[in-house]
Amino acid sequence: MGNLNKWVFLGILTGVLTYLIGWHTWGLLYGFGVHPYPESSSTPWTYQLWSGFIPALAIISIFGGLSTHLRSINCHVNRCWRLGRFELAGGQFKVCHKHSPHPAKLTHRYILARHEEHMRCAGQPPSSSLHL
Repeated sequence: MGNLNKWVFLGILTGVLTYLIGWHTWGLLYGFGVHPYPESSSTPWTYQLWSGFIPALAIISIFGGLSTHLRSINCHVNRCWRLGRFELAGGQFKVCHKHSPHPAKLTHRYILARHEEHMRCAGQPPSSSLHL
């Protein structure tokens, strides 16, 4: 039933846009928000175009760019809107502090354990000068 509602909505929207853009008595410009002025008016017809439709496109593109940027920096876990500050899988994913496998508060013991693990993977002996 939900799929049918989507198609009904799209059909109504298409019909309204077709009427506004193509079949209205004032023509195509009426669909863009440009309305004819009376003959005595000294305002050109382009005033409404430059003060209404074109700035609206600019605002839509700004909000679209911001939402795309926010999506690229937020947590990659589904439906999580926190900022992803921790990288996982070699930087392939960004996760927030809640979804990070690392502890919320880093301790000296945890940092030393990760350092020793890194040194083992690099093939170097662990540093003996580091103390717990």
